Amino acid sequence: MALVEARSSLRLRVLSALVLAPLPLAAIWFGGPFLKILIVAAAVVMAWEWARLCDGAPGLIAMVALAVAAAAVTGVRVGGVLALIGALTIWFFEVRRQGGAPLWMAAGCLWVALPCIIL
Repeated sequence: MALVEARSSLRLRVLSALVLAPLPLAAIWFGGPFLKILIVAAAVVMAWEWARLCDGAPGLIAMVALAVAAAAVTGVRVGGVLALIGALTIWFFEVRRQGGAPLWMAAGCLWVALPCIIL
């Protein structure tokens, strides 16, 4: 029974990869603004997932998007500084929010933004 489920799961994963792979491959191939847009979009999706897992405020998504987009336009230094400012801002507001997770949310800002900025 488990073998049948594993094969079905593998088939679904392979089909998903075949459907999803062309977009990033095209962005990598054409480079320039296409790759930057894809990186910002991926950062937004990752930040949304992190905020959802930590039951955090949507400010994380905005801060990550701002830092990664700024890095795409101006460079790594500006994006890194904005990611750090974003993490501190998120921590500040999460401490005051009922049921907030300030350390997880601030760490999530850096965890998501910095690799995307470097990429």
